[in-house]
Amino acid sequence: MDDPVKQIEGVIRSLTQGSPNEQSAALNRYYVPNAEFIHPFCRVPPFSNVSLPLIGEVQSRQLVLAIYRWYRIISPRIDLEVNSVQFDDARQKLYVDISQRFSLWFVPFMVANVNLVCRLSLVKFEAESPSQKDSYRQIANGEKQPDHGHALLEPIQNGELPSFAEVAQSEQPLSDDTSDVEVRYYVAKQEDLYQVNEWIKFIVPFGIGDAIISAGQLFATYLSLLGSIVFFPLVWILTHGGDSGNVMPPVKRVEDDGQVVWRGSGADWARRTFSPLNSIGASAVQGIVVNVQENAQTLAHKGEKFASNVHQRSKMLIHDVVAREEQMVKAAQEKAGGLADGVQQRAEGFAEVVQEKGAEYLDAAHQKTVEFIDAAQRQEERFVKGAQAREEHFVGDLKKKEEQAADNTRQWWAANKTG
Repeated sequence: MDDPVKQIEGVIRSLTQGSPNEQSAALNRYYVPNAEFIHPFCRVPPFSNVSLPLIGEVQSRQLVLAIYRWYRIISPRIDLEVNSVQFDDARQKLYVDISQRFSLWFVPFMVANVNLVCRLSLVKFEAESPSQKDSYRQIANGEKQPDHGHALLEPIQNGELPSFAEVAQSEQPLSDDTSDVEVRYYVAKQEDLYQVNEWIKFIVPFGIGDAIISAGQLFATYLSLLGSIVFFPLVWILTHGGDSGNVMPPVKRVEDDGQVVWRGSGADWARRTFSPLNSIGASAVQGIVVNVQENAQTLAHKGEKFASNVHQRSKMLIHDVVAREEQMVKAAQEKAGGLADGVQQRAEGFAEVVQEKGAEYLDAAHQKTVEFIDAAQRQEERFVKGAQAREEHFVGDLKKKEEQAADNTRQWWAANKTG
């Protein structure tokens, strides 16, 4: 590719979202035949014309193509976003920050949103003469190996841009301006760099793996803090009070016009009088003895100062702890008193409510009782009056029946007597 920064996104999308033919064309167009590929879960070393069982003679680029095709088979839909691209021209390195949404079609509800940095090592070719064209044609066809640098190349744009092999075989100049040297970049090595809490999402989904790794990282940070505190006295002694080290710091210099200028970049290495990393056994003991002898007074003074600071800080800490404890006790007492008052007030309020409710209940019960008695009396009066009326009616009927029976008897007697 001519401009890796502008063209790399199209190459990535051709490989991860393209059809099988687009994937093959992209690799053949932009990757060298012995391209190397490194991923947390797979790896392809650089090689050419190696015979594999049941497959035959292959190049490493063909294995990279097989990985990308399998990648598309297990995850037919891949959403990705290229966040940023940085090109280190001096070292021929291209860095691509990518956000990706990955899911397996045979695992329902499994979605991994991951971030990675794709580091591409490029090789640069400059074509000036027909002999160089022949050399490039051999590299494109896999007949010759380039110097091992590494790279990614421009995207496939509907066949608009020719492959390097096509350019090498053509009699036309590589550039419209024949006075310029045509420069092309090809990918020799691809490294997909994931943080641990990113690649774990592929095998432990639903955020569980990310949570476990994050907890482990926080625990390691805590251990680092403890280690720095525990071993600080040893480092203080071995580095002459924290002033010496392997890196020379920049030197401050004031110019005539009063401007401050820093000389040096802070990256110049200087050997220490003693370092626990390069001395073992007797050498380590000898180094410690020499440092202690040369700096006995300084170390003693710094030790006294350090002890005084520790003592003062301890007193301050104890004072703060006592003051905090008193404040906590006072606050607890105040809260306890407030709680007791609140409970008492609530109890009195509850008792008043109970008394009011009890009085209301008694009044209601008394009223209900009076009403019940009145209703019973009225019901009794109505029953008595009904009974009297029924009794009077029964007596009247009985008298009528007696009179009628007497009349009937007299009539019968009169009739029988006449006869």
